Amino acid sequence: MEYFQNFESSNIYKIGYESSSSTLEVEFQNRRVYQYFDVPEHIWEQFKTAESKGQFLHYNIKGNYRYSRV
Repeated sequence: MEYFQNFESSNIYKIGYESSSSTLEVEFQNRRVYQYFDVPEHIWEQFKTAESKGQFLHYNIKGNYRYSRV
């Protein structure tokens, strides 16, 4: 899993992506971890560069991909 955490967010601690399974992982500041499945790599690339990670998650990932709390 490739992790990315060189950003500031009041809600998200770090994000990660496993290209072989198209799985996106989001760890929140409260240390809860969620995995989102079948997320295309271009969404991961956009997520990494989004100015607001929380807004990107809300508008582009939540409700669009299956997920599970880890």
